[in-house]
Amino acid sequence: MILAAVLLALALAAGCSSSAKTGADSSASSSSSSEQTTTAAGSGTGSTATDSASSDRAANTDQPRPAAAGPFNVGRQSVTYVDKSRKTNADPMRGFPEKPERTLPVMLLYPAAGSPTESGDPTEGAPAAKGSFPFIVFSHGITASGPIYSVLVQRWARAGYVVAAPTYPLTSVGAKFPGDPVALTDYKNQPADVKFVIDSVLAQAKDAKDPLHGHVDASRIGAAGHSLGAITTIGLVYNSCCTEKRVKAAEEFSGAELPFDGGTFTPFPKTPLLIVHGAKDGTVPVAAGDKVLADATGPTWSLRYPDAGHVNAVFPGPYFDTTVKVSIDFWNAQLKGAPDALKADQADVQAGGLGTLTTKNG
Repeated sequence: MILAAVLLALALAAGCSSSAKTGADSSASSSSSSEQTTTAAGSGTGSTATDSASSDRAANTDQPRPAAAGPFNVGRQSVTYVDKSRKTNADPMRGFPEKPERTLPVMLLYPAAGSPTESGDPTEGAPAAKGSFPFIVFSHGITASGPIYSVLVQRWARAGYVVAAPTYPLTSVGAKFPGDPVALTDYKNQPADVKFVIDSVLAQAKDAKDPLHGHVDASRIGAAGHSLGAITTIGLVYNSCCTEKRVKAAEEFSGAELPFDGGTFTPFPKTPLLIVHGAKDGTVPVAAGDKVLADATGPTWSLRYPDAGHVNAVFPGPYFDTTVKVSIDFWNAQLKGAPDALKADQADVQAGGLGTLTTKNG
């Protein structure tokens, strides 16, 4: 029943497109400037084609190095990774022919040198801050894109994380709804896209000519997503079809367990998880989030907003600051070795009067 409701709602709603676009900040529209392209034959050897100066690059190594606590200035790279080992299905509703590869434009945000800007907006091509940082891949919702979520993921970069936000070939802006089964079911191909992005960013960070050289910690990787991107993340981390063991923690915003070919959610891996869901979500029913919570076997936190819908927990509004704080505290607890980071959050969320934060197996 939950599965049918989720699939129907996703097929009848434009997911997060209109609301997300109004929630994104101005940086989303400019993220394609100075774009670099990388092609790899499924080997995870992607790297950017050009580099910018960095005062400490000569001292970089492939070993993790301590980083300051932040807040940081934020840098941005706009790159494109091309996976030649997998095809993109034809989408007749959009007039898209089948392609022999999957092309993934990616917005990379990272802690940058210098003092944080007053606006908090990223600087294209800024040199990275000293140190090695945890790495997060964020997956967008249907009819959206990576840059649409800039307002959220910039906060993570400011807190000391490298963030990759890919835009998927068939589920992004321009997907036709209702009634485009090709776009909707392409979520099944997106966990492999995330794996390819992880491979490509880690390879890029090993390139001595790249601004991110030595600044990405391959031992501390997280995955997150909203809506169909949350479904992608849940499949990537918790379904046997795709389980990515390099991911040490996951955050899912308004997600659900949908089927993945050849996989199952039993047994459910113990990777730490943060679930964020609005009880008035009309696109992905809150019961879907409850199912994820019930199945979770590892340390799990559930941030529930009784009056929130499908998108307003992840874009500026009454819930946004709480979502940002809890999400960063979760990342800090799981990826930065700060187990007490979430300690005060239950009481703080309760005192705020907008929701509740509960724990399971924590």
